[in-house]
Amino acid sequence: YSEQFDNAAWSKTRTTVTANAITAPDGTTTADKLVEDTTASSTHNTGRTISGLVSGVVHTFSMFTKTAEYSSSFIKLSSGADVVQGLVYSDGTSPALSATGAATLSASVSENVGDGWYHHKISITIPSTSIIVQVFLFGGSTSYTGDGTSGIYLWGAQLEEGSFPTSYIKTEASQVTRSADNLSITGTN
Repeated sequence: YSEQFDNAAWSKTRTTVTANAITAPDGTTTADKLVEDTTASSTHNTGRTISGLVSGVVHTFSMFTKTAEYSSSFIKLSSGADVVQGLVYSDGTSPALSATGAATLSASVSENVGDGWYHHKISITIPSTSIIVQVFLFGGSTSYTGDGTSGIYLWGAQLEEGSFPTSYIKTEASQVTRSADNLSITGTN
């Protein structure tokens, strides 16, 4: 459910999701808006557990975000005490990430893909066969009082084995395998 954050596969903690709220980076109206509720002094997030991973190897998580009322979110990738977490800015500022426990942060980058969208890429090693992926709204901190309307836009969550993200592939209900990306250039130059 890489585009369907409203799906029950994504848990919601003091948040709601408005499905198909705006145009996604691929030109379809499939990007969702993660919206905080009005709970005081608490976290507001969506997340899910992904199992069946190969432990001890590099995996790359990537996702697109766009500023709505907030210009940043907080991404947390965890497996028990092994955590990679940090701010990911939807305005293009470099992500501020850190790793704890046995988690190893290999690389992170945010790339402007146009129309206010940024593609965030985080390469990590966590010694486990499962990982919890969470996206927190960041209202000045991770724990705050929500207003019931503010949030950010999300699209294209993807976790894959390897030290860099491949081109985005939509998933629903289960993982998807596809042929390798191939580049061809025609002409004499």
